[in-house]
Amino acid sequence: MRDDRTRFNLAIECGNLAVALECAQAIDREDCWQRLANESLRLGNLQVTETALKRVKNFERLSFLYVVLGDIEKLQKMLKIAELRTDVLSRYGPA
Repeated sequence: MRDDRTRFNLAIECGNLAVALECAQAIDREDCWQRLANESLRLGNLQVTETALKRVKNFERLSFLYVVLGDIEKLQKMLKIAELRTDVLSRYGPA
């Protein structure tokens, strides 16, 4: 029997984001996804960061990530989501 939580923590500590992502999917808890997002951002793996932020619906950080990356297409999608949520703070976008 595998202990996914221990495996997740060890993967994060070792910087093994592939295993951490696999474990986060198995555990499926917000705290794991947040920790994975933080660690993957620190290690520069923006694809895993994006996946984790989407999973916990952290729209503010996701929008900011797209601003920094200059990803106008995804930023426009986030703008539509912000408008639907009536979330003024998440409305980053091209003028």
